[in-house]
Amino acid sequence: MDQIPLVFHGHRWPAARCERGVIMTTGGGRQWSAREPRGFWRSFPDVDLGDDAAKAGWVQRYGDPLGELAPHQPIGTALWKNIATVLALFREGWREPDHDGISHARENVSLRADADLFMRGIDARPTIEPNLRLALRCTHLHDYMTLSAAIMLGNKTPMRRCDQCGHWYGFQRRTGRFCSGECRSAAARIRKDQVHVVSA
Repeated sequence: MDQIPLVFHGHRWPAARCERGVIMTTGGGRQWSAREPRGFWRSFPDVDLGDDAAKAGWVQRYGDPLGELAPHQPIGTALWKNIATVLALFREGWREPDHDGISHARENVSLRADADLFMRGIDARPTIEPNLRLALRCTHLHDYMTLSAAIMLGNKTPMRRCDQCGHWYGFQRRTGRFCSGECRSAAARIRKDQVHVVSA
């Protein structure tokens, strides 16, 4: 049986900046969407909440976990710690990376005792798509990250860090080295520039 699509539509904010713990932005941001679990949730607990640049970098790439940021509407990040704590617990379901950088899910792991805590406050609703297929639509980025973590753990999805950005991702092929087409293209540009420098 096919897995029900996990759908999220959000905004990332390339113009976001953070000053003294307050994140602000300008412009309309950029929309992005997903239809399946993605592994970058595992990188969120590593964001240094004392580092303004690290927090701004997350919002620039993925958006505000709580969906509150907007032009002329700055946000604080006090609640990010709670999100990171939950995702760090899910992260315990995977082993340390092997010699090839692959982190495999543990065989016997159960977070059932904490399941109610994990799902409390998650806003995700079943929807019927135009093709009449059932999907689960997440309201906010933190909902999407938490459900991605739960689904990937349930599926025992192997993970590794992207060779370009260093963020975690789940993969289908052992030969895959990048979390996205964007990172694959960025790595190709860097290799091309290096060739030009050597040739010169």
